[in-house]
Amino acid sequence: MKNIFKFLLAVTFFSFTLKVKAITNIKVGDYSLIPYFSEYITKYNVFINDDENIDVSVVESEDDNYVTGIGNVKLIDGKNEVILKVVKKNQEIITYEVDIFKNYKENSSLDDATLIKLIVNGYDINFDSNVYEYNVNVIDDIRLNIDYETKSSESNVKITGNSNFKEGKNEVRVIVTSKDKTKTNVYTINVNKIVTTFEEESSDEIIENNILGREKLTKKETNILTLSIISICSIIIIFFFYMLFVLNRKKH
Repeated sequence: MKNIFKFLLAVTFFSFTLKVKAITNIKVGDYSLIPYFSEYITKYNVFINDDENIDVSVVESEDDNYVTGIGNVKLIDGKNEVILKVVKKNQEIITYEVDIFKNYKENSSLDDATLIKLIVNGYDINFDSNVYEYNVNVIDDIRLNIDYETKSSESNVKITGNSNFKEGKNEVRVIVTSKDKTKTNVYTINVNKIVTTFEEESSDEIIENNILGREKLTKKETNILTLSIISICSIIIIFFFYMLFVLNRKKH
């Protein structure tokens, strides 16, 4: 039993350590990551101007052992791919990719899987192109009325999960894919359909125009009234037959 307990404890600890974030941020000079850093995203873009070199570093969590790929990176015009590998104490390796684009042109198709507008009609989601997850609460809606605009007119957009919402959590995804299918961004809208609890009429049925002069009568009260009427009718019938029997005896 002791060995089983130790085994379960070890499995639990190992499972927990796998969920610990490898790093808490990636820094590329003073430039911003696109999208913003998240523990669930392992690929980022950075757009810079004329820098010849740039420093790449990470902010490590307490459970990390060491990181490869950081340091000063010499840049060329166009795309510079930086691969960061985080080796954790449990020997798990997590890989991050940072694509640094030098002298990026606005008319380039490198960033053509991005939404610049996402509207959920009737709801304020405070959209930001670099934020990929939103939450809305609905009551009666079974789908969302969504408007969007892509940065590139050649991007392909697909919306999934936007129908027949069930009570509780539903997930709507707006999937944006570049024309050459090399890049995809997913904007997720978590739809929480709120359960409204009303007292069921079947459990407390309403009867109108009842003989008690009340506007409404519950099912329980109706049953009691019915039993009372049946009982009174039974007593009247018994009394009638009893009197009939007594009168017949007196005649004889």
